[in-house]
Amino acid sequence: MKKFLLPFLLFSFLITLCFGSLTLQYAQQGLTIWFEKLVPSMFVTMVLVKFLYHTHAFALVPLPFLPTLLNMNKAGVQLVLCTMLLGFPTGSLLIDEAYHEHTLSLPQAQRLLYTCCFATPGFVIMTCGVVFYHSVKIGILLYAAQLFAGLFLLFFTRKQSVQAAFSPSAAQPMMKQLSIAVKESGLSLYMIGGYLMLFLSISGVLLSFLPEAVALPLRISAEFSSGAVLLQSLPYAPILIQLLLCVLLSFGGFCVHMQIFSMVEHVPLSYGKFLLFRLLQALFSCLSFYMLQMLFL
Repeated sequence: MKKFLLPFLLFSFLITLCFGSLTLQYAQQGLTIWFEKLVPSMFVTMVLVKFLYHTHAFALVPLPFLPTLLNMNKAGVQLVLCTMLLGFPTGSLLIDEAYHEHTLSLPQAQRLLYTCCFATPGFVIMTCGVVFYHSVKIGILLYAAQLFAGLFLLFFTRKQSVQAAFSPSAAQPMMKQLSIAVKESGLSLYMIGGYLMLFLSISGVLLSFLPEAVALPLRISAEFSSGAVLLQSLPYAPILIQLLLCVLLSFGGFCVHMQIFSMVEHVPLSYGKFLLFRLLQALFSCLSFYMLQMLFL
């Protein structure tokens, strides 16, 4: 992997220098997406979820059927709920942190990292539902489809039990925990913004050499937030656009994959297996959204 990556990065460095105006254009696009869409829709939710997780507040949520259904204890269910609310890649970082704190074993952490990969509810409901379609209901249905797909994957992998321990940080003062949540969330968003600008700049320059018919699907699948915007420009029926959007939100985009594999430090993962789970999640979420749309719209 390293033998391939280093020459590619060297080539990317040279080509971004040769096409500086394109690099600047796509870097500005990445910064705009990060500042105008991701930060407003993610920061507050991230802070509150991290704070509630470290104070074990999610353990108070009455979900008596989930531990048996998913073959995990209450602490494991709490971790799953947090990944659903934090979104990627922050949810993956939380699982990696739990393994590093020895509250999860390696097989348990790998099961959760392969199956728990979600877009944030703020982005799905606020940006995709309200901004794109002026409908909170569509946003909620899109997000519900992501959750159902994740639960399907967790059910099918239930052979690997998850018997997690609660985070030991609950003993700290509440204001200290809130301060830690703010710092961790800010750092995570900073890293997401950096990877977003890097990925969009390099991919934008490279894809500019391809025919538009080939470049467009690659641009959409490269980064999920800009891809979601590009989907709205396609001349298809609204229901088809929504199904494609649902697929993209579950797949996450290659930029998110890069963020997860770059920022998860302690749990070894197979990208082939991770990619297979993202494709399965995209399929399940598309089917779930179609059925929800038939029932409620």
